[in-house]
Amino acid sequence: QQFTRVGKSAMIGGMCGVVRDVIPYGIVHGNRSILQGLNLIGLRRKNIPNKEIMILIEAYKQIFRNENLTDNLNTLSSEFKSNDLVIEVIDFIEKDKKRPICTPFSK
Repeated sequence: QQFTRVGKSAMIGGMCGVVRDVIPYGIVHGNRSILQGLNLIGLRRKNIPNKEIMILIEAYKQIFRNENLTDNLNTLSSEFKSNDLVIEVIDFIEKDKKRPICTPFSK
């Protein structure tokens, strides 16, 4: 898809048609790119401390707890907003609001 953004250290499955932007550190696969979770192996290979990864995992659960990403980002705890990995994901989502973001509930 033209102009689709793929975030840093994202993993895309083979033969996956990416039609929505993929967040940094996300894993996407399926015919029309469904977000499956975070690239934990990639994060560990980059020597990111486990504590930072755990914070990112909890933030991921909060950001994608339902389909309303804007509300989920607004109610995100300040504890998450001090983590560099979480800030990177939030900035990616908020940077281009016209483009759709690949989510676990993408259809």
